[in-house]
Amino acid sequence: MSKKTNRSGTAQGRASFRPPHGPSAGADTSPASTDKTAFTRVELLVVIAVVFFLCLLLTPGFARTRVNDHTFQCLNNLRVLQNSWQMYAEDNAGRVMMNASITEVQKEVNTKLYRNWVNNILDWTSNQMNTNVNLLLQGPMAAYLRSNTTAFKCPADNYLSAAQRAQGWTARTRSYSMNAFWGPYNSNPNDPNWPRGRNYWLPQYRQWIKLTQPSNPANSWLLIEEHPDSINEGYFINNVQATSWSDIPASIHNGAVNVTFADGHIETHLWRGVSSRVPVKYSFGPTINFDALSRVDYRWLMDRTVVPYP
Repeated sequence: MSKKTNRSGTAQGRASFRPPHGPSAGADTSPASTDKTAFTRVELLVVIAVVFFLCLLLTPGFARTRVNDHTFQCLNNLRVLQNSWQMYAEDNAGRVMMNASITEVQKEVNTKLYRNWVNNILDWTSNQMNTNVNLLLQGPMAAYLRSNTTAFKCPADNYLSAAQRAQGWTARTRSYSMNAFWGPYNSNPNDPNWPRGRNYWLPQYRQWIKLTQPSNPANSWLLIEEHPDSINEGYFINNVQATSWSDIPASIHNGAVNVTFADGHIETHLWRGVSSRVPVKYSFGPTINFDALSRVDYRWLMDRTVVPYP
């Protein structure tokens, strides 16, 4: 297509851009002539609409990818903790780590002995224990983790209270707790229960002190993600006959929780009941009584938690 003017804008300039034999037959030499390769306004609108529609389709996929990535990282963190726990036992004649509740853990911290598997107590306050990673490095797992404190935290667990956000915190330090029916409860060898293989709080059930004691370790869970409202010390316990959760498992992976077992395998279990999929409220209050599906959830976990004594 011929250009009609040059930069000078003169008639001579205009002529200099014409083909030597004039415009070809049928050529459009009018000023309204445009580049036929350009998009029309309608075509641009169609392209924009298609791109927008594709974004709508792909956004949920990206979100699922992020959730799946968090689940994968969480599973890896649990595997690191599980392996550390097992290596400790293998280095100590099969004896597993201490696993205590709040009072005993506080004693360990106050006396700076740090013999529990994890030595912090979490809540929704601005207590520095919520963010003190040094406490994670003081326990018996430290030698096996090689300063990897991120192993204690699920990346999907990013919950902080208003008071904690006001402190400028980005996360608490732990997401996982241990089955209360594993490990010595305290350092007292004369305790009437756990040295005899009985649980401290529910002595009608077995307490496992050594790796080799359970007859079916693949059916005995060890570590679990605990609900952000419920987690405090790393000791997860529920009464088998309860009508609601006491310690609540997490459900932050689209309603599912990650759980490790004493034989080393890990499962992602989907909760079905309403009271097993509790939203985070940044406080721990009365739990919801089990609905029919939550009773199924509870029985699934209890069947993998306790063994009657003896």
